[in-house]
Amino acid sequence: MKKILIFLVFICYSCGIINDTTEETYLFTFNIINKTGQDLLIGIEGDQLEMITNDETISCVTEAFRAWRGALCNGRLIIQIPSTSTGYLCMAGEDNGLCFADQRSVFSIDFDTIYTETSTRTYEYTLTPEFLEGVFELPNDSLDVE
Repeated sequence: MKKILIFLVFICYSCGIINDTTEETYLFTFNIINKTGQDLLIGIEGDQLEMITNDETISCVTEAFRAWRGALCNGRLIIQIPSTSTGYLCMAGEDNGLCFADQRSVFSIDFDTIYTETSTRTYEYTLTPEFLEGVFELPNDSLDVE
C-alpha cells in the first residue's frame, strides 16, 4: 500500500498535477562608483556611512525573486561630503526633497532608473563631479559616520 501511494504521488508530480510552488531566488548587485574627484561618505546598508575614496566602489547585494523590481539593498541612500553636513538623502517611497534624482529612479530598476545593467542582475551608477553641484543641507539625524 505504501509503494502504491508513493507511486501515485510520483505520477501526480511528474504529470504536473502537483506543482512545486517555490520560486527560485536570485542575487541582485548594486554598485555605486565614486568618480567625483573627492572622497565621499556613503551609506546604502543600514545607517552607517562609509568613506568611499575617489575611484572606489560601494556595493550591496540583495536576494530576491526574478520578478523583483526594487533597487539598492534597503530603502535609504545617504551621500555626504566629508567635514560638512551637505549631501543627498534618498528614501524609498518618500519624497523629502533631498535626493539628487527622482526617488523612483534611485529605488527602481524598471523604467527611468539611474542604473545601468552591466551584467545579469548587476547594476551600477557612477557619481561624477557634476553630482556635487546641487548638494543639500542634511538633517543632523541622518549623519552617522562609521
